[in-house]
Amino acid sequence: MNDTGACAGLTIVDFSQGMAGPMATMILADHGADVVKVEPPAGDFARGTPGFLMWNRGKRSVVLDLTTTRDRDRVGALVQGADVVVESFRPGVAARLGIGYDAVAAANPAAVYCSITGFGRHDPRSQRRWYEAVVAATAGRMVGLDPLSGAVPNQDRRAPIYTAAPIASYGAGQLALQGILAALLVRRRTGRGQWVESSLVAGEAAFLMRQDMGRGGPDRTGLPETPRPLHRGIVMCFLTAECSDGKFIQMCARQDHHFRNWMVTLGMEAIFDDPRYAAAPLGIPTVDDVEALERRIRERMLTRTREEWMELFVANDVGADPFLEPAEFLDFPEMVANERVVELEDPGVGRVREVGPLATMSDTPARIERSAPALGADTDAVLAALDRPRLRRSPPIADVPAPGPHALSGVTVVELAYYVAAPLASTLLGELGARVIKVEPLAGDPARRTGLQNAKFLVGKESIALDLKSDEGRTILQQLISRADALLHSFRPGVPERLGHDFDTAHAINPRLVYVYGGSYGSRGPWNMRPAFHSTPNALCGGGFAQAGIGNPPVDDSYPDPGSGIATATAILLGLWAREGTGRGQYVETSMISSAGYIHSDDLVLYDGRPAPRRPDSGQHGLHACYRLYEAADGWVFVAAWRDAEFEALARAL
Repeated sequence: MNDTGACAGLTIVDFSQGMAGPMATMILADHGADVVKVEPPAGDFARGTPGFLMWNRGKRSVVLDLTTTRDRDRVGALVQGADVVVESFRPGVAARLGIGYDAVAAANPAAVYCSITGFGRHDPRSQRRWYEAVVAATAGRMVGLDPLSGAVPNQDRRAPIYTAAPIASYGAGQLALQGILAALLVRRRTGRGQWVESSLVAGEAAFLMRQDMGRGGPDRTGLPETPRPLHRGIVMCFLTAECSDGKFIQMCARQDHHFRNWMVTLGMEAIFDDPRYAAAPLGIPTVDDVEALERRIRERMLTRTREEWMELFVANDVGADPFLEPAEFLDFPEMVANERVVELEDPGVGRVREVGPLATMSDTPARIERSAPALGADTDAVLAALDRPRLRRSPPIADVPAPGPHALSGVTVVELAYYVAAPLASTLLGELGARVIKVEPLAGDPARRTGLQNAKFLVGKESIALDLKSDEGRTILQQLISRADALLHSFRPGVPERLGHDFDTAHAINPRLVYVYGGSYGSRGPWNMRPAFHSTPNALCGGGFAQAGIGNPPVDDSYPDPGSGIATATAILLGLWAREGTGRGQYVETSMISSAGYIHSDDLVLYDGRPAPRRPDSGQHGLHACYRLYEAADGWVFVAAWRDAEFEALARAL
């Protein structure tokens, strides 16, 4: 066990199954918590899937039949010694089994109790069996997709499109973990636990809230959509380009200088002399003009191999990434250099390679040493420990002021980050009550120019514009740092040193500061200085192939930006919780590519003989006949009939 990790000393009793809850408790286990996984006699329904081995690594497995009085008494004794209890039953089930919030709080008032549901406790659909794709379809994730968000070019745009990335489960797990850590911080001051709730719908919403959907109403028509030539220009900047060897490159050249570098590297710089393209890429006047230029670019990309183009693009600072398969991703130099890959020995399947820690921490690092336990492997040992006399110690209460009305009241976060990924992290902390001070250049965060898309990443924050190249600007920033609890930045390595907010400088000013780098590739490795956008992790982690469908070229998708921001919020809270034990801050780092790996973790647990991952059909309808989109008389429905009983019910209904 990791007795020096950020969560060392915590005991977690985990009744959850699938991906969402187990991923949350896995992160706690990675960082030193003792996680006891309580399973029914048949086991977690996800057993047998590759992802199970990662989502449950480092835990202990106990089999208890909660329909029996004897095992209910045992689980009652188990939760009395827990700091955190996690469950993912449908609403009402936990209470019927004797492990609902009221029962746990009565037995252990200090326990933080976390529920993860599909639709939320009070939603009319709360009693339905929830599947990832059903939630995605319900939340609107599958409609209105384009080549920036998972659609194969020229796909039937009238139809919704199946989405392969399980962002609802990932999001629900991360939000649940953030709630748990925030509640533990409150408990340090009050001595009492509380009920934390998350859902797959909430997880999905955390990804979708950047969408610039019209805010209409009875007295207004909403805001205008992005102009079509502008949108088409953005799509061209994120081109999925085929090379002469049949392999593909994901371009990310939205910034003017990156696009110009791309054209120069292609030998097409003369386009800027054409009045139509003088303001390229986002100021081209018509959609026809954009499409004509894209055809020329595609023809040019077919003249070299992927390796040849990537060598040129790296040399010329052009945003571009190769589309990789899962095994290639785990060998990717930045994943290895930044310690984001682990190898474990599993008793069932042998040597396993998988994605490592979500966050690296300088003083309280994660330690990942054991694969998932066999079903019931620790039942005897855990139950024997329950029979020994023990004294439940109340959690220590720090000598600090009483908390405010919200979980993170009194916490101040200084944000030095642009666009989506890192700013979303502080948005989530702000929703938990933190004060967020956004430090921007005098011209503002460039994402402000995207209009309504950027609204969610500004809400609730305070903004100060500083010229950090001036002595006055750096002095003001350092004053902010001296009073902050956390600093978040997303600059490439070397920039913080030049602007006066590198870790050594910040830590010297404020030793209790949790200093977080929300990186793209990570701070180490040959590509650590390269530009990256949402498209980068999707291409590298295998998501481009997973989403495209059988027989189609790989596609771009936009989930990595919010996925990274959500992970970074978790990392900040891990740092704040670690500070409660050590009394000091530390350096914490996340990366966009590793958080994308967590989203696609089921595909990224690799061992000899693992089954091939399921892929959507070429029409991007779904995975198989009983888990896919179907057209009805007046629209589309998603059908999920994975189990025999569900298929029988479907057959009767049809």
